[in-house]
Amino acid sequence: MASGLLTNWQGARRDKRRYKHEREIAREARYQERLDQAYIALGEYLSRFGDWARSVHPFLGPVPAPDPLQPGERWHIEALVTAYGSEEVQRLLDRWGECAQRIENADIVIRMASESRDPGALDQEALREKHALEDYRKAMQDAADAIRSQIRRELAPVASHRPQRPELEA
Repeated sequence: MASGLLTNWQGARRDKRRYKHEREIAREARYQERLDQAYIALGEYLSRFGDWARSVHPFLGPVPAPDPLQPGERWHIEALVTAYGSEEVQRLLDRWGECAQRIENADIVIRMASESRDPGALDQEALREKHALEDYRKAMQDAADAIRSQIRRELAPVASHRPQRPELEA
């Protein structure tokens, strides 16, 4: 009888440990899935803004701007990255945002000069900004590439455990 109680008690402890372990694994899997989704959304966001940057006063011919990102979409992406993104990705994203802001500011100055009846000094500033746009775009692209590289590094251990897609094995 005592051995039966001991066996039941040990079994109950083992079941508790297994249940706790399974919950931890499930929690980690949910977190990883959310991180994957956050980084996929961020990659799409960066690509869309890359298209936008190329459309701002392009050197050769008009380049169509992408459809504007709805505020709710942007807020959702920002919330995902804030909640699940690493500090390094968030730091790199801040740097990328500074680059995007330079392009936006240049666009404003160039438009103000072109719409002004008496541009004066604004004309010189607009010309400087037009010349600087390619450097701004390159800096933004470099910052986006740094984010993508960091994302790949963070997701690489997980990606190495995923099953290979047959079309990629050939």
